[in-house]
Amino acid sequence: MIELPEKEGVRLEFTSEFDAERNKYIPVRVNNFTQTEVAEWLGKSLRTIQHFEKGENYDPYILTGYRVLNELLSDL
Repeated sequence: MIELPEKEGVRLEFTSEFDAERNKYIPVRVNNFTQTEVAEWLGKSLRTIQHFEKGENYDPYILTGYRVLNELLSDL
């Protein structure tokens, strides 16, 4: 999320579609898998997954992995 400076008491925030989608899938991951499990499944480092979830990494491969996890869990 990008926070813009406050001006005259108005706080503006901007969230990209990528951020919004990532934030939608993180609770699904938290309820079902550890970050380590997801890192091993995707072949990424734990640190990369942590940075992805903090919003410091915008890897579309990881986002796709989270989409797949969400779909797999919704089918159960």
